Parts: sequence; structure tokens; C-alpha cells
Amino acid sequence: MATFAIIIGTLVGYYSQYVNQFGIPAVQSLVATGIAYYAFMYLKARIAPDAFTPDKWAEGKGQDIKRVV
Repeated sequence: MATFAIIIGTLVGYYSQYVNQFGIPAVQSLVATGIAYYAFMYLKARIAPDAFTPDKWAEGKGQDIKRVV
């Protein structure tokens, strides 16, 4: 998930610095990376929760989810 988020952040930084100059590219890429990582982890928790995803994001909010580790 982090790798995909970094790729998105890099593309946003490249676009905002070289293709269409606006704002502060370093800050925009950092914010885009954070938002993408959050979204990807949320989707991962919904699809295939593991030890790195919060229980509250998994299906059936508020219920304890037992994991086999």
C-alpha cells in the first residue's frame, strides 16, 4: 500500500512542478501520498484485514474480529 501511495505522490509532485506549475510541489506530493495511503489501507481493511489494519475499519464495525496469525 505504501509503495502505491508513494507512486501517486511522486506523480502529483512531478505534475505540479514540471507539467503545470502551481502551489508547492513538495507539500502537495506529501499530502497526496498521505491521502492515498489512508485510502488504500482503508480499502485493504475492508477487503483483507491483517495485523496492520485497525479492527474498526473491517466489516462489521464494533465487533471483535478474530484473526489467525
